[in-house]
Amino acid sequence: MDQIFAAHCDREFNWDPNQALVVAISGGIDSVVLVHLMHAYHGNLILAHMNYGLRGIESDEDEAFVAALGAELGYEVVIERVAPELVKNQPQVSVQMKARELRYAFFEHVMLTRKAQGVLTAHHADDNLETFLINFSRGTGLKGLTGIKAHTSGLYRPLLSFKRDEILAYAQNKGYTWREDRSNQSDDYQRNLIRHHISPGFNKLERPWDQSLKQTQGYLQQAQTLLQDYLDQIAAEVITLTEDGLCLDLKRLQSYPNHKLVLMALGREYGLKAGQDIGQFAEAQSGARLFTKTHELLKDRDVILINPIGVQEFYDQETMGRSEPQEAKDQLFDREGDATQTWLITEKSHGQNAPVQFTFEPVAAIENLGSDAIFVPTELLEFPLKLRRWQKGDIFYPFGGPGKKKISKFFKDERLSLIRKNKIWLLECGDRIMWVIGLRGDERFRVPESCTEITKITYLEV
Repeated sequence: MDQIFAAHCDREFNWDPNQALVVAISGGIDSVVLVHLMHAYHGNLILAHMNYGLRGIESDEDEAFVAALGAELGYEVVIERVAPELVKNQPQVSVQMKARELRYAFFEHVMLTRKAQGVLTAHHADDNLETFLINFSRGTGLKGLTGIKAHTSGLYRPLLSFKRDEILAYAQNKGYTWREDRSNQSDDYQRNLIRHHISPGFNKLERPWDQSLKQTQGYLQQAQTLLQDYLDQIAAEVITLTEDGLCLDLKRLQSYPNHKLVLMALGREYGLKAGQDIGQFAEAQSGARLFTKTHELLKDRDVILINPIGVQEFYDQETMGRSEPQEAKDQLFDREGDATQTWLITEKSHGQNAPVQFTFEPVAAIENLGSDAIFVPTELLEFPLKLRRWQKGDIFYPFGGPGKKKISKFFKDERLSLIRKNKIWLLECGDRIMWVIGLRGDERFRVPESCTEITKITYLEV
């Protein structure tokens, strides 16, 4: 198996021998065999183990086993302990899914901090079959049947071509030791149920199931590729990048055959789940919002505006958690500006901790006007100024206009999209709106011809 494994890695992967690889190791037979095979093939490894503490002393013994194996082979072993309550009793998330989320966040953290070229997991051919059957039983789409990939964005699975019985025979022949997880014997988990009662029947087939599965998934992958090419072609025609985000033109989309199905497929590209009806959303009134785990979709007349949710995921060594957007609930809702988003702007702070920063410059006369600056009489400035989002009912006097106007009416006249509206900041002076930043100053702060002390206010959005 050593030579077959080495030939497989030579053919499938292009690892730099001078750069480390992170091997995910639980202590079970599969990951132990992977470590030994990679020790002989590559020899520049970092072992990463996560202890969930779910099995008490057995979990600690797994950790000790991995540490001892790393010391024996001369590798750094990175171990992360997780409080069991962070895995168990999570609302709407199974223990397996939460453990997987934490595990892969940890592996990525190790890879990045050690500047490794990738993470290796011990998935094998039987895992691929089980995943295929699980997805099939759940009613997955085409993509869910294409199987586990041998290489995806820094994640490698070099054992994917080997069956479980091959790995077991190799480990026994070499005299390796490993840890047994007793939970793997239980039928409480769907994967174990398939592993114990369905998968064994495939070994009785006349033709080797691993070859048939590989061939079938190859056909499915080809079909998925064709479908993706078609979707990409349509997306290039109906989705454009604007200052408000990606803009999906619903009228243009309707000119394509099966446009409703195409819309559903495009929605999945932005995190749409099976239970979310994007077709109904497309027919909703302007202002309707749909949130997925990754994107915000906003209906605006005959288009859907799409923007990524602006929250950076991070790895926290103490909580093993990832930040999630507070409002990213898979639901429709509408909101206006947030009145709590208010910053005080002084001549000294210039909005240092605010999302918009300013400069205040005394000038002798009005210079070139641009959208990033206004000129006001210095004597009218009352510090601190206030920076905030617009609110329903806000009124100002547009510069050069006939009189007062509601901010909402001004936005409508300017034909601003809903997303653009929610990005607008207001600068207040003495409870009066002085500047709709980037769009229009207020007539009440016009510089008269006789004014000799003028302040130029320039903004820079952080």
